[in-house]
Amino acid sequence: MSAASVAKVLVLLSAWTSGMCTAACPWSAMPHERLWAGVMADWSRLESGARYQFGALNLSQGSNKLRAIYPKGSYDPAAAHNARAPLGGAQFRTPFTGMGLAASSEVGVRFNVLLQDNFQFVRGGKLPGLYGGTANTGGRVPTGFDGFSVRFVWQAQGDGALSAYLPTSGKWGTVLGLGHWRFVPGRGTDLTLYLKMNTPGVADGVIAAWADDVLVVYAPDVLFRNTAELSVDGFFFSTFFGGSTPDWATPVDTASHFGPMEVFTINAAALGRCAADDARLRTRIEVR
Repeated sequence: MSAASVAKVLVLLSAWTSGMCTAACPWSAMPHERLWAGVMADWSRLESGARYQFGALNLSQGSNKLRAIYPKGSYDPAAAHNARAPLGGAQFRTPFTGMGLAASSEVGVRFNVLLQDNFQFVRGGKLPGLYGGTANTGGRVPTGFDGFSVRFVWQAQGDGALSAYLPTSGKWGTVLGLGHWRFVPGRGTDLTLYLKMNTPGVADGVIAAWADDVLVVYAPDVLFRNTAELSVDGFFFSTFFGGSTPDWATPVDTASHFGPMEVFTINAAALGRCAADDARLRTRIEVR
């Protein structure tokens, strides 16, 4: 697919052209350019370049949604080998090039997730996001020359957050925005993630996230890379319970459903102005 064939819809709402924005910097008022729109299942196909790490058989498509199952007792995928636990969820990476797009220094993804009615959060688990390079996770702290990842997660009681693996992270990554929103079983949530690469070696990158229409994470001083060779390379589908110990395991058979999805670019300057002008946002958003 050529760049000319990609549907691009420029969204410029009057609230921004008049210089006004709401206190929460809502997604609905953000100037953005849509690069791709469709269903997440399109990204799960081998012909799209999807590279599976585990769980392909735990995914199914129906009614324009991608369904992931988590059998009772499943947690960290390594436990399927080390502890003979059931394998739950799935993980794959699909490069933007496989979908007719290009790797980018700034890009975002938006999708809907619905957790099944009987979903129990236990201690937490993973949800999709974006990656670059080697898509570091699982205790592999990036060097700034190899890769990075940023994923949505749920934690106990349904608290939402982002989990990032950055050169500045500890062994188990960096958590941003913990508890700034909550997931509710049986109710869909629109999740939006935007990344802007930093100047190599300078902590001036951006991570922003929205839950439904509300900006829940804004971090304007992020270090992703120490080389211009790294960029945001693609979509990172990742979902499972865990944690690496059995107390993270789901106590019931359950599932999640991933609906409409889009890839976009954004007016980063407009976002920065809105966030900088909102004192409530600055006190609510903390990088942990």
